[in-house]
Amino acid sequence: MQARTLVTIAASALALAGLTGCQAPKRQAAELPAPRQIPVFSGDATGVVPWDALVDACAQASVVLIGETHGHPLGLAVAAELFDDVLARNPRAQLSMEFYERDHQAALDDYLAGITSADEFNAATFRTDSNNPPGHRQMIEAARLAGRPVIAANAPRRYARLARTEGYERLRNLTAEQRRLFVIPDSIPENGYTSRFRAIMGGMGGHGDDPAMSVEAFLRAQYLWDATMADSIAEAIPAGEPVVHVVGSFHSDYGTEPSKSALTDAIAQRLLPDQNIIIISIIDEPAQSLRVEDVGRAHFVIYVGSPESEAN
Repeated sequence: MQARTLVTIAASALALAGLTGCQAPKRQAAELPAPRQIPVFSGDATGVVPWDALVDACAQASVVLIGETHGHPLGLAVAAELFDDVLARNPRAQLSMEFYERDHQAALDDYLAGITSADEFNAATFRTDSNNPPGHRQMIEAARLAGRPVIAANAPRRYARLARTEGYERLRNLTAEQRRLFVIPDSIPENGYTSRFRAIMGGMGGHGDDPAMSVEAFLRAQYLWDATMADSIAEAIPAGEPVVHVVGSFHSDYGTEPSKSALTDAIAQRLLPDQNIIIISIIDEPAQSLRVEDVGRAHFVIYVGSPESEAN
């Protein structure tokens, strides 16, 4: 398991509970290695994949999921360089981001269209130095300069919090205008993804007898996020391919197999037979070859080491 997966999921859970803001840890400035020079491993353990082959595969896909560790400087630099190259190879590529919510879409569109300044855009979408890392900014700027859309893919946090505290029925009773900002999943199945989430969240310890702070309550919010992001991605596919979606790696890891990722399962249900998903996992640990435990994690695996090692 990635070193910071528990920290990332826990931080999201605490933010959802209103106990803290969802902010990436601040990093010390450091000179990063060239992203395109970092080895890319095939997730099926067949060896090293040339960067150009990775770009080709992504440029020909319908959906590309870049699973990253929030706030990791080198990991985000790799994601940004990959989007740059995919966009150069396929000018119809679109960017989709977990980190912007559906009610941010107009603010994103205004900025991309030159109606608002960067400062106005950041204010409208509540961006700060802590939650707006350089890699994310680079990707948005690449899309803006190329005249390509950026999809604010996620459900607003307030509705995810409502799913956690009051359940899906409360969401169903909201107005049509409110409901367009999120997608309620059909169910929460007993599968590998659900088991992984319970195992990680269970490690956070108990929260007393409050049902809204239980693992199952947080699971409702998690599935709401996945269902909404999948719907946002699927809706964007007819406008141009591929849709490159940048997301926390927990959402997309192991999605090469059915029932291992709620996000990829929900996307796959919307795809046509000739459409495909490419999954990339950017792992915040060092490795010189594909680790046994990472076989099948994604179609492509990239190790970027710990952020602490970059700062030294």
